[in-house]
Amino acid sequence: MKKRVLCINPPVRDIKSRCTREGRCSIEEDAWTVTYPPVTLASIAGNIRSKGHEVKLLDCIGARISWSDFEKELLSFRPDVAIINTAIPTIENDLSLCDLIKEHFPKCVVAAYGTFPSVDSDSVKKIQSNIDWWIKGEPETPALQIVEGKKPSGELWIEPDLNSLAIPAYDLLPDYRFPLTNEKWMFLVDGRGCPFHCIYCVESSLSKGKLRYKSAERVVSEMEYLVDKLQVSLVMFWNDLFTFDRDRVLKICDLIIKKGLNKKCKWLVTTRVDKVDKELFIVMKKAGCRLVAFGIESGNQEVLNRAKKGITLEQVKSAVKAAKSAGLGTIGHFIIGLPGSSKETEKETIHFAKSLGIDFAQFYCCTAFPGSELYKNAMKNGWVSIDDWSSLQFGSAMINYPDFSAKEMQAIRKKAYLSFYIRPHTVKSFLSQTSPSGMLHAVPKMLRFFRWINR
Repeated sequence: MKKRVLCINPPVRDIKSRCTREGRCSIEEDAWTVTYPPVTLASIAGNIRSKGHEVKLLDCIGARISWSDFEKELLSFRPDVAIINTAIPTIENDLSLCDLIKEHFPKCVVAAYGTFPSVDSDSVKKIQSNIDWWIKGEPETPALQIVEGKKPSGELWIEPDLNSLAIPAYDLLPDYRFPLTNEKWMFLVDGRGCPFHCIYCVESSLSKGKLRYKSAERVVSEMEYLVDKLQVSLVMFWNDLFTFDRDRVLKICDLIIKKGLNKKCKWLVTTRVDKVDKELFIVMKKAGCRLVAFGIESGNQEVLNRAKKGITLEQVKSAVKAAKSAGLGTIGHFIIGLPGSSKETEKETIHFAKSLGIDFAQFYCCTAFPGSELYKNAMKNGWVSIDDWSSLQFGSAMINYPDFSAKEMQAIRKKAYLSFYIRPHTVKSFLSQTSPSGMLHAVPKMLRFFRWINR
């Protein structure tokens, strides 16, 4: 029986609460001057639509849909099933949507998915809401089962074959503009899971260490659809381990070049510093890659070791040097306040970030997310007291060590940003990455970014 299915990235009542809800990434919009596209929601929508059901997707954050406007859309569509995207810092807001849906359509089946119900369903269930199903793990298959009247197992679901999923319903998403260039851009999920066990990350819990990739052919097929059908000119591969399988990356690059997509589209990746080399970067650059982001986290080796990152500072230097020599732009991600850190180690991190010659840097506050080893240790040692779930995001310090407080971390993060970005090198990097046509859009966004830093 054909169903009417509403896929929702919820609206927020407070504009300051606009937050990325995509995978394990929960961060305020102003941290990146942009909200990331909810591609998992689009994947759910595409998978359900492929089975003949009528699907409507509302990205209320990306499309700037207010609470009242959402209610109008809800009344107009009259869904049989509603699938709600959630994030930890907005969980109470997100689940309050269930009450609104049930108020108007009591028979509508309401399901919610996200990191929080996947790793700590007991805490989520304490939040009052009219929810029928909690989806744990990767949501496409369980969501389809719910739509078709089947009962999901209730266990953490890990998709065994990403190629079997229908292409995400990218066409149901609003347009997104890259902050530096104002180009139309989109995420492309080419893989999921992680075999590493960094203590601050929940990914290994979500995937049970199972790393899976879409085939090179499937990845390039999706890219071709985005470029030729939807006129996307910038693609970000949404996967922290893009270069883990070197042969697969080379095949992707070969297919991109053969199809001429490298002349139509630029792309960005995130990866580990110990899974790259100069020759690979050269091929990626030829295929249209323009920027690579690295999870560096700290400029102190002991802190990295305690975080179980599994990399060395020398590997960081080597990876950045290789990327730069291949002509690629570079971003470094750093975490202020990892266990074992202090004001002195964070000074080392700031100095290290500036010494690398990277183009951009993100400095996050260490956050103890449920499902991570850090969360367990923080709760056990009394480093955190969670009275408000909205505090659990990368932009806000919430851990208090005996000799290093959240307030001190917040101050150091601010210093890190100002110290890194108010330099001729970074101004030059900004100008090199910003197109003339995009400058009018980029400057206001950068001003928003600095207001966020200084709040």
